[in-house]
Amino acid sequence: MLTVALWLMPAVASGLPAEVGLDAFETRTWTEADGLPHPQVNSITQTADGFLWLATPAGLVRFDGAEMRVFDRSKHPDLISDHVTAVEAGGNESYLWVGSRDGGLAHFDGWGFQVYFQPGSPGQPWTVTRLFEDTSGVLWVATQERLLRLEPGRAALGRGLPGKGVATLYEDHHGYLLVAAGRSLFRRVHSAFSSVNLPLHAPETPIHAVVMAPDGALLLGRDDGLARLTGSFEKAGLPQTFEPVPGFEDTRPRLLHRDRDDVLWMVAEGGDLTRLLASGADALTPMPGGEILSLHEDLEGTLWLGSSLGLVRLRDPEAGLPQPEPQIDSLEAGLAPMRPRGRLELPPGSEPITLRFTAAAVNAGGPIRFRHRLEGLDDAWRETGERSVTYASLPAGEYRFRLQAAYGEGDWGEGAVELSFVRPRALTWLVIVGVAAVLAGLALAVAMVRRGRMGLSSD
Repeated sequence: MLTVALWLMPAVASGLPAEVGLDAFETRTWTEADGLPHPQVNSITQTADGFLWLATPAGLVRFDGAEMRVFDRSKHPDLISDHVTAVEAGGNESYLWVGSRDGGLAHFDGWGFQVYFQPGSPGQPWTVTRLFEDTSGVLWVATQERLLRLEPGRAALGRGLPGKGVATLYEDHHGYLLVAAGRSLFRRVHSAFSSVNLPLHAPETPIHAVVMAPDGALLLGRDDGLARLTGSFEKAGLPQTFEPVPGFEDTRPRLLHRDRDDVLWMVAEGGDLTRLLASGADALTPMPGGEILSLHEDLEGTLWLGSSLGLVRLRDPEAGLPQPEPQIDSLEAGLAPMRPRGRLELPPGSEPITLRFTAAAVNAGGPIRFRHRLEGLDDAWRETGERSVTYASLPAGEYRFRLQAAYGEGDWGEGAVELSFVRPRALTWLVIVGVAAVLAGLALAVAMVRRGRMGLSSD
């Protein structure tokens, strides 16, 4: 244990309790053998439906706890690049933002991608290094040269902080955006950026990470170690104090995170993960999964680490599990996949009919069971361990597909996801074909009459 200041507060009822050493926590690593298209995980986020999204050099990955589903140009040609560098879950109507190398920014709505172009350079390749959506809904897009912004409801990117390569984006507990760029630190207050002036005695060195401590001080991860900055940042003038944190002068922090229970986490250069507490600090060494490149806390308080060798989960084995959230991915009518939204009307000759589904259960410790029922055909629920069901032939009529999921031998719960669809009656299509034939015959008859009249008039 290292001795640190009292502002490093212990966890209270945390998903990763402070009284338990890090070595007691369950760690698991997912690699290419588990379905990752590339071992390197550049960025991690989680959408409101519970799925984890991973940025890799070989595509975007959705992880449900059991399966890795890859989104790349072979399946989604509207993507410009497979080298995904950053992902950020969106709020309101935005589902997921995706940044890539030489492919810029794209928005994913769960079914397809919309690409955004860099201001002043439409169609030119550009690289996104960081993505961050603030609490007001503004998306901040960092490139190697500048910081851009996308306002809610806008279709085009605007300029944010030009001429700066951004290392990190962080929104403090007052709602102010902090941007570390090179050796400079900027703060956005009342829609304007201003520089946070460091004391003259503070060494000039690059800033890589920023986080607010529970007492309101800023912690800076710099090349010369971890530093503590205090003062009235909203007002003009120098901060009150700048001091290195004892015991961390040579750690070269690259990532800093404050979790929901005010526990601080640090990833140093080389990949070690350290938990900072009032009583000291404990590190997880050697860290499984290679060098840590990204860190994300999920909706249940579990820490996920993206590394050079895969995806790592750090979890309390005694923590409870929420009910898994089932989701219908698609309905395939014949060979045509249809988005499972609203009430679907299937085209004629659409057989077989396949429904593909999954469940968001990223903290599951075992297999997920499913049961489904097609109202209009099934009299009872059908249980399965598979993630799809195919109906070779369905009579005409209206159907409602219902799906539930559960852990192991656990309860099914009360809720179910549903999808309604219609198989049109064959007679309906026969009538349509008959009407079309009658109309075609009438059109032919009219044409023949007109041709006859033209012949008489010429005589």
